[in-house]
Amino acid sequence: SGRQTTVTFKHLSDFKSGDVVFFADLMRGSYVDADGDPKGKDYRVYSELAARFSPLGAFGKTPDGFVSDVLIASQMNRDGNGFAAHMIGAGVDLEVPGFTAANVNVYYRDDVFNSPTYQVTTVWETVWNAPFSIAPVRLTFSGFVDVYGTDSDGADFHTQPQLLVGTDGLPVEAGLELYYHSNDAINV
Repeated sequence: SGRQTTVTFKHLSDFKSGDVVFFADLMRGSYVDADGDPKGKDYRVYSELAARFSPLGAFGKTPDGFVSDVLIASQMNRDGNGFAAHMIGAGVDLEVPGFTAANVNVYYRDDVFNSPTYQVTTVWETVWNAPFSIAPVRLTFSGFVDVYGTDSDGADFHTQPQLLVGTDGLPVEAGLELYYHSNDAINV
């Protein structure tokens, strides 16, 4: 497997009528190809824009219970090496004890490498205020799981859990991220 260092710029806007998430990863690493052969050091850029619309929220209504919203979901993914994916579907926000955010989206997915297929994405985030007296330290555990079909490599499974440390009042966090991506052709 390869190694990489990533700097992520992320923006989240939450409205009564939905939400928008954008992030861009700037990466430098020692990469391997699908056969596990070293490709050398390289720079990469990857970005996603996800917008979800809540018809209920637009009219000032929200469901009570475990499902806290039902949304129309869309997403665009890009990288600097020719990859592009477009998705449209539906999502639900969930009220899960101990989590600050949890949702599941099911998409119709069209990307440049495969025939149109479906993708299921789960997103979670928990925030703990760590009991340090030095400063108001915040620990965040967040991540996602994507599962979708490919033309020739079976089911594609991709997850990137993160453990981040930040302080109240500063919009910067630092931490660790595990990158795991697997299908019939790759396992990194």
